[in-house]
Amino acid sequence: MRKMVQNHTLDLKLTKLKVLGAKRVPEFPDMEWNNVLSGKSVNLNVVFTGMYSTATDSRTIENLSELELHFGAAKPAKSVETHGDWVITWRIAFRATKFIFPHQEKELEDYTEYISSYFASVHPSAH
Repeated sequence: MRKMVQNHTLDLKLTKLKVLGAKRVPEFPDMEWNNVLSGKSVNLNVVFTGMYSTATDSRTIENLSELELHFGAAKPAKSVETHGDWVITWRIAFRATKFIFPHQEKELEDYTEYISSYFASVHPSAH
């Protein structure tokens, strides 16, 4: 896993371009791909908002040689607050992570079960 992350981060922009050009790449917020490829935590609030919001914030800038591209990034207008929100958002993050690290599927499934059990053990007002 560490070697894979090191390889991805040698040229993160190129790796992300290859991922986004892949045939069956799952839909996922652009900036969160960097976190997946780098082996970092994914911000589920950004994923949740990115999938269900049309509000944008044009602070994202990518430089490709002499070309500068400005992208609109979703503003985190919504946050994950309920088990339902988490399940919807986690499945999106799960698919993206599994796409990059297919060997992690069992660990991702185990985490899904753990967090779902935690939500079940806590009163909804404490979610």
